[in-house]
Amino acid sequence: MDEIGDMTPLTQTKVLRVLQDQQFERVGGTEMVQTNVRLIAATNRNLTEMLGKGTFRSDLYYRLNVYTIRVPRTRWRVAFAHRIRGVPNPADEIRHTISGILLFIPITTD
Repeated sequence: MDEIGDMTPLTQTKVLRVLQDQQFERVGGTEMVQTNVRLIAATNRNLTEMLGKGTFRSDLYYRLNVYTIRVPRTRWRVAFAHRIRGVPNPADEIRHTISGILLFIPITTD
């Protein structure tokens, strides 16, 4: 799930119910469906800060916070990769490829 920090309290409750009870009711359905799910969630918000404000459910947070992977921002990763010897700048490669294509386009006049 992407951007779990943006979920409404109602959605948080529904996701928690699926994780705890391993069942859900389909939209327009009348019976509960059994399921066995694993969830990978992402957000760019500070969930611990949201817990303090009461905008994110603590029980859902502890269900989701089993294993945390912190990924640096993209601009930092790209800048770091260019400092490592032997790692080409992807933007430069694209620029050279495009300019090479433009240079070798045959021009014909009739």
